[in-house]
Amino acid sequence: GRKKFVMFPPAETKRVCSPEHGFVDPRHPDLSAFPEYHQAKRMEFVLQRGDLLFLPCGWPHMVTSLTPTISLTHNYLDEAHFKTVRMAFLMSVFHKVVNSSQSNEEASDSDEETPDVSDDKIQASLAAVE
Repeated sequence: GRKKFVMFPPAETKRVCSPEHGFVDPRHPDLSAFPEYHQAKRMEFVLQRGDLLFLPCGWPHMVTSLTPTISLTHNYLDEAHFKTVRMAFLMSVFHKVVNSSQSNEEASDSDEETPDVSDDKIQASLAAVE
């Protein structure tokens, strides 16, 4: 099959990723969340049937299947980078919990049921990823 790739070098990460918003959608970039998106250098290409791609660590990317495809992916995380990746993941969980909590406080005047974001729930979420 055919797949379209949009890849950004590691130096562009701050323009296309954020803890609050995750990764930009290159098809419909939210410029209020990613104001420097259009300044980011990128590579766009289509992989054809039988092509092989080595995607280096730290390259933010988006893949869109253009036709039915079968892919084989192997992710490798070595010991040297595990702590960094784990911390980034925990920070993303933390930001989601904080944003959810702030949204709940704003909605507290309404009759809507608010999800439980107690300290116990936060600890359980963090423990689940350890």
